[in-house]
Amino acid sequence: MVLDRWCQDHGLRGRRRLEQMASVLGFVLDNSFWVALDGVQYPPPGD
Repeated sequence: MVLDRWCQDHGLRGRRRLEQMASVLGFVLDNSFWVALDGVQYPPPGD
C-alpha cells in the first residue's frame, strides 16, 4: 500500500509490478483491492 501510494504521488504506474510482487509472496490481489485502496483518505504529509 505504501509503494502504491508512492508511485501515485510520483506519477508512476506500478500496480502490475506490485501484483507480481504480492504473487511471489503468496498473495492474490483482486481488482476490488485496488478499488478499495483508491477510496482510502490519506492524511497529508507531516501529520
